[in-house]
Amino acid sequence: MNSFEGKLLVASPYFRGPVFARRVILILQHSEQGAIGVVLNHPARVPVEQLWQRVSRQPCPVTGTVNLGGPVPEGLVVLQWADADVLSGRTKQWLDIRRGPSSPGARLRLYAGHARWSPGQLEHEVARGIWLVGTATRDLVFADHDALWGAALQHIGRSIFASALKTERILLDPSVN
Repeated sequence: MNSFEGKLLVASPYFRGPVFARRVILILQHSEQGAIGVVLNHPARVPVEQLWQRVSRQPCPVTGTVNLGGPVPEGLVVLQWADADVLSGRTKQWLDIRRGPSSPGARLRLYAGHARWSPGQLEHEVARGIWLVGTATRDLVFADHDALWGAALQHIGRSIFASALKTERILLDPSVN
């Protein structure tokens, strides 16, 4: 089995489903038992502080909004990417959110809910062209919600183009050639 763990799924421009159209998902786990991921570009616009007040009397250590991680309502997923760390679904590091990010330069996002696929379902959807698969980078994982889908499509397109030309790098601005 070819695992998509740690990869981005980008909804095909031709996919018109009501839940995942124009969505980008980070796959956190993928095995023969199925897959779990979080939708990166579906902000809920609910302040973290508002939810924090329900679980703690201490001041909230982080700012921002909670994002909708997917249609499965259970769970709170925390994504953190420190300057020197690589974010991967294979790295199982638990973050104590009560202390905030682990380092001053770390980026942090919260997701309520997640996306889940049954055994073989994700592989079938990728084979049908519903999802394009790309590499997760820090800039994409923490990109602006509104720009993420287009940026992820461009990233995948450049990767395909570079692979076809057998080159390691493609200039974004050909005028510097």
